Order: sequence, then structure tokens, then C-alpha cells
Amino acid sequence: MPIMFVSRENYGNCVQVQAFNEGNDRALCERFYAENAIFTDGANLTVQGRENLIAFLEKMHEGVREIDRPVTVTYDEENKKVFVEIDMEVSSPS
Repeated sequence: MPIMFVSRENYGNCVQVQAFNEGNDRALCERFYAENAIFTDGANLTVQGRENLIAFLEKMHEGVREIDRPVTVTYDEENKKVFVEIDMEVSSPS
């Protein structure tokens, strides 16, 4: 399985990451997620549907601002998956 390392700068400049870092969950989801999207945290949380994902993210971000700062980024070209170790900056919006 060919794995390619992606620079943190390239990942950080990705339009999806920039959209997430703007803090507008509705705009992010409407631009990048299909109506039937399925979101999972890899453990026990699953959210089905774009509108449910928007509601979930808006609730999670009430009074909280998150900024995605990549630490390590790899891309599995064969399976078209990106694996990212993230240092998430969390703060109260001003």
C-alpha cells in the first residue's frame, strides 16, 4: 500500500481545513458533505445525514472555537484516505 507523506503546510492550506477553521459549521457541511453523509469518531459516535451533522457540530461548538493544527499527515493513495494527527486549539470565541 503506497503511503505518501503530505506536508503540514499543504494540509493546513487545504480548503476543507480552512473552512473548518473559519468556524461556520453550516457552511462547512453544505460545501463538503453530501446530504446522506455519515460521520463517525471511530469509537462509538455515528451521525447520519448532513443536517444532523450540522446540528451536532453547532451544538459541540456552542461557546467553543476549534482550530485544526496538523502535526503529522499521511495519505494512503490506494485507498484514498488521509490520516492526520491533530493538535486542536480550543478557545472561547471573542
